[in-house]
Amino acid sequence: MAESGWIETGRIHYGSDNPYYFEIYHFEKEYLPETLNRNFSEESLRVFLDKTYNIQWSYALQESHSIVSDKQISELLKVEQGTLILWIKRVSFDIHDSPREYVNTYYLADKYYLEIELTI
Repeated sequence: MAESGWIETGRIHYGSDNPYYFEIYHFEKEYLPETLNRNFSEESLRVFLDKTYNIQWSYALQESHSIVSDKQISELLKVEQGTLILWIKRVSFDIHDSPREYVNTYYLADKYYLEIELTI
């Protein structure tokens, strides 16, 4: 994807040596070129973006779907193919209303916990 002007990076998050979820991030290479030169298994992606590019986040749009795992996701999360997975797709926007981050996250449905605080 980097050849097309986009950077793609993925991370598996573990708890007690077991995979819990897998994330795939997409960024515009032109906007965040230094992202290609970093190892995000050793540093926080969000802290890097804030410190290096001073991105001021405004809001995100997020969708959640139940899906069954395909071969790739099953291998990464160490589950049988066809296991129920929670897929969350998020687009994060900066204060100029530009989409700067596209994220696909695949959670083990039996390990996922969600708590939301809503301002009303």
